Amino acid sequence: MKYLFGLLLGLAAHAAWAQPLSTRHFSLSLVPQLMVIKGLRVDAEYRPPLSRHAVVLSPRYYLGERHKREFNVGLNPDTQVQGAGFEIMHKIHNQAADYNTSNYYFAYGLGYHRYHLTYEDYVLVPYAEEDGLEFEQLVPGVRTSTMRSWQGTALVGATYFLFDGFILMDFYLGASLKMPRLAGAPPRSATLFDQFGWDYGYRGPTLVCGFKIGALLF
Repeated sequence: MKYLFGLLLGLAAHAAWAQPLSTRHFSLSLVPQLMVIKGLRVDAEYRPPLSRHAVVLSPRYYLGERHKREFNVGLNPDTQVQGAGFEIMHKIHNQAADYNTSNYYFAYGLGYHRYHLTYEDYVLVPYAEEDGLEFEQLVPGVRTSTMRSWQGTALVGATYFLFDGFILMDFYLGASLKMPRLAGAPPRSATLFDQFGWDYGYRGPTLVCGFKIGALLF
């Protein structure tokens, strides 16, 4: 993350030196709060000249651990997570003009995420009695599952341009509707990842808020 941020600052410095703010219409920004869950999100935005409209493409990557499984007594609380996703959004700014010191906007879009989860759960294993009868029993074990999630998002935000576009700060607030599906596990296992709004398997509406930092490049 720090290397990407350093590269972004270098590109921004070159852009600020080579081009005036009014001639730059493409920006890159990072979402630092995703570092809390070892995630990386890069927002690439293009806004045509003298237009109120912009398109944002946001690829994401996740690699980390998830905790908070206290209710599953007797099991290891850690979950290994690896995943990726994307979101595409349409932004409508409050004015049909080139970038200036600030812009306000409304945005909406659709996203898709796919997570590979490795975690401890109760799994069914076969066993046989001495008389030859076969049964299955629940025992603690390691389960590997795939979580796929679609989400629709709507939000409002404000973008501020500092030092002639050298720094871009974007603050946003809105709501998202998430529709996940867990494969490779019984339905009850889906509740393990549906405990709070930003959980991997959360189903339903949730609050979206945060900030981005980046720069106008060209």
